[in-house]
Amino acid sequence: MKAKGLNAIGSLALAMLFLGVAVCGADSFTCEKGVVSTGDSKAVVLDKCGPPFYKEGGKGKGKSVKAAVRRKYKTTGKAEIWTYKLEGCYRDFVFEGGKLSEIRHGTTY
Repeated sequence: MKAKGLNAIGSLALAMLFLGVAVCGADSFTCEKGVVSTGDSKAVVLDKCGPPFYKEGGKGKGKSVKAAVRRKYKTTGKAEIWTYKLEGCYRDFVFEGGKLSEIRHGTTY
């Protein structure tokens, strides 16, 4: 009986460890050519992850980030969002001031 209790505690601790890793992973992500982290430039992300599947925002006429997206990411209209298809999920890389400010894990595809 005691072994089952310890086994359950061990399983819970292991699950918490994996959950913690998933939460911490929001500040960095491993692409094909290396790890990108918040604070990296768009050039670094482009080099390590390649071109995004989709881009929204950035400079130029008609390139403002939609209000719903700004609310979702709590950014200004000057943010740029690059969407990647990585590891079976859409991942949104949010750039502000030319630097990666957030990595969001999206839905599966």
